Amino acid sequence: MPFRPKVATRMISPLTEFRVKQFIAHTLWNVCHLSEVRQNLDVQLAKYLRKARGEFSYAEFGKRVGLSHTTLHRIERGEHHLTLNKLETVMAKLKIKLSDIFPDEY
Repeated sequence: MPFRPKVATRMISPLTEFRVKQFIAHTLWNVCHLSEVRQNLDVQLAKYLRKARGEFSYAEFGKRVGLSHTTLHRIERGEHHLTLNKLETVMAKLKIKLSDIFPDEY
């Protein structure tokens, strides 16, 4: 005998349906907004690292900040995202504050 899941037969009220739709719309807006925030922070970090690297090669600067040269290159190109732990490591090695990288945010 095949398994048949129980199907809810109770209808939800229009008010409940409205609230669910409102919640879903709010959640989707938050996800989109967070994506924009992350992208903005990634761009600011990339600009800061590019400026801080100056004349150093990717390999030289990568060793200085604790990143591989490929990771550093990918961050500058916007193809890689740092974890907060790794960002803290980079900041400690460069002896900088969060406000140095993200002056508009902090």
